[in-house]
Amino acid sequence: MKLDIRALAWMLIISVVSSVFASCAKIEANESQLEFYDGLENQTIINIYGDDINDVYRMGVADRLFIDYAVCDLNGNNLSDLIVLIRSPIHSGSHGDLLNVLINCGDGKYEIVASYIVQMYDQISPGKPVVFISAEKTKGFKNIILQQPDNDIVLVYTDGMYSIMTS
Repeated sequence: MKLDIRALAWMLIISVVSSVFASCAKIEANESQLEFYDGLENQTIINIYGDDINDVYRMGVADRLFIDYAVCDLNGNNLSDLIVLIRSPIHSGSHGDLLNVLINCGDGKYEIVASYIVQMYDQISPGKPVVFISAEKTKGFKNIILQQPDNDIVLVYTDGMYSIMTS
């Protein structure tokens, strides 16, 4: 019996590629990466954070104000919830920048259910933050995964607020 090396090699390649596609599909099914937009170009964000924006302008450092936001449905009610990151001299410090999670109340108002200082940006060349929404839920709300330079943080919904999950 003659062993066909090329056939074995192709079978191995097909097996590896199938495994990679299967694992990618699993990741995509369980987590989705959010796309962030410029909050200073969104009237809803400007309305919510108007006082904060004015404070930064009054300080004369408007060129150092960055607001990024992502839209998602965290509790399955088909309303647009928001994840907002603010970077400015009054919203940032040595430990990071302000992160807010806002739940859409359905009446044009939002409720802040998380407010943390987290290091979401590269301090040298800031880009867009990397945040994933998990298919896993805690008390009916999807978990939020914040990808940070050193480690990831998982936020879970408990007692009416998103809290940092501890292991």
